[in-house]
Amino acid sequence: MYDWTSVYMRDVTQAPDGWISLGYAAFSGGMACGRFGGDRLRARLGDGTTLAGSAWLGFAGIALALLVPLPLAALAGFTLMGLGAANMVPIFFVAASRLPGVAISRVARFAYLGLLLGPVLIGGVAHLADLRIGLAVVALTMGWIALAGARGARRYLPPRNR
Repeated sequence: MYDWTSVYMRDVTQAPDGWISLGYAAFSGGMACGRFGGDRLRARLGDGTTLAGSAWLGFAGIALALLVPLPLAALAGFTLMGLGAANMVPIFFVAASRLPGVAISRVARFAYLGLLLGPVLIGGVAHLADLRIGLAVVALTMGWIALAGARGARRYLPPRNR
């Protein structure tokens, strides 16, 4: 999202020049707020519920931005995506810490691989089709995490956090 929000604001929503960088700010602001409140949320709801809810929130945010391609709707959607994405990696690290071997390093490797390849893959899809379709892949990934990833991660979370 860091790499494509400004392009989306410029090319898809046709936002005024002064608004283009606000897409990045909205996502980053949502991410910061989510991280600041994440520990309390996880303590109250548990990691499994927080992970599923976060993924659904991210899905809803991207869906809003894609289905209502207007500047304000996109900003709201990017904020929701940031809120949703904020606590997913910390929860994956908690789950990985309960796996034998070097699981945390594998999660970190996967996260860095996503940071490096995700923007390239979105750009490739955008080049072949459309940026909205590229970002729809991100939305589908968030939906998959909400449905399957949260259920799978619950097996490896401490019992009180499932």
